[in-house]
Amino acid sequence: MAAWRIRLVCWLLTWTVTIGSARTRPSPRAEQEVVFLTISIGNGCDYCVAAHSMIADKMSKVPPPVLAAIRDGSAIPDEKLAALSKFTAVMRSTRGLPSSADVRAFLSAGYHEPQILEIILAIAVKTLSNYSNHLFHTPVDDMFVGYAWPKKEFLDQHSAPVAAVADFD
Repeated sequence: MAAWRIRLVCWLLTWTVTIGSARTRPSPRAEQEVVFLTISIGNGCDYCVAAHSMIADKMSKVPPPVLAAIRDGSAIPDEKLAALSKFTAVMRSTRGLPSSADVRAFLSAGYHEPQILEIILAIAVKTLSNYSNHLFHTPVDDMFVGYAWPKKEFLDQHSAPVAAVADFD
């Protein structure tokens, strides 16, 4: 499959999440990018981490220290965004089985139950996108190259397992 088709599918899937979130509540773009980045980093998707890093920086105005912390796996200096990223990571890593303490911590940070459903939708969409990019080795577009993510160094530091990726070229 041509790389442009993968990019189109990924864009459409992400757009669907954005529109779905806008229907249920006005979702701040910075929060949306924190969720997308957290999922894409957890899934190890070079393309989506680069793309969403640029969007977070240039369009959604995620504070630079927050973006840097998410990308390198360090403590996020904004308590509310830290709670959002942590809960998103818990939802992804537990396959939707957070503890009641995890849910309470998320809600105590100022979020609401419908936002949990938005995170579930984002995980579903970004996992489709991330896995498609893995499978077809989607190259990072030139406009995102400045935000390329050093996945190998990140995964080495955070002891995340890395599986071999099939080569269909």
